[in-house]
Amino acid sequence: MRQKAVSTCSPQLVSLLNFSFGCSFEILQSRFDMSSVPTVLRIVLSLYFLVIQPLLNPLMFGMQMSKLRNAWRRVLCCKMLAGCRDAL
Repeated sequence: MRQKAVSTCSPQLVSLLNFSFGCSFEILQSRFDMSSVPTVLRIVLSLYFLVIQPLLNPLMFGMQMSKLRNAWRRVLCCKMLAGCRDAL
């Protein structure tokens, strides 16, 4: 039962954290002097909030978390195996 609750709530928690990160940066940028932060970093984080965050939400809610986890495992394992083969 707990596994089902975690698998149901995890996309919502990830989405909330994702949105909170973007909002906190935008609030900090608008309220404080950000001249010491590199311009490129400010642009990238603003684009993250405006473009990437809305694109990630449908992916998280459209796919099951177990499918995402398995896909990441395959990608990471393939990269690790490819790196190990290159070292030999």
